[in-house]
Amino acid sequence: MNNIKIVKTDGTVENLEMEEQPTLEQMQKWVGGYVEKVVNFPIMGTEMRNKRFKEFYVNEDGRSMGLTHNDGASKIAGQSLVGNAVLLINFKWE
Repeated sequence: MNNIKIVKTDGTVENLEMEEQPTLEQMQKWVGGYVEKVVNFPIMGTEMRNKRFKEFYVNEDGRSMGLTHNDGASKIAGQSLVGNAVLLINFKWE
C-alpha cells in the first residue's frame, strides 16, 4: 500500500492510502493547479537500489499566485514551500 500525505497550509495533514498512483487530475485538485515536483529524496534507512522515495509536489504557480507559506511541508522538505503540498511515499508519480 502506498501512502500519500496532503500537507495543508493550515497545518492539517490528510492521510490517504492508495494501491495505484494518483491521477494528474487528483494531484491538480490537491495542489490547486498545475503540478510541480520540488523534492525527491530517499526514505531514511532504505537502500538507494530499492528506489523507495518521498516526493513533494506543489502548485507550479504557487509563488506567483501568492499562496500561503506551508510551514509543515517546508520543515519536512528542508526548503520553503507554498500552498498545499502532496507528499508521496513509497512510489514515484509519473
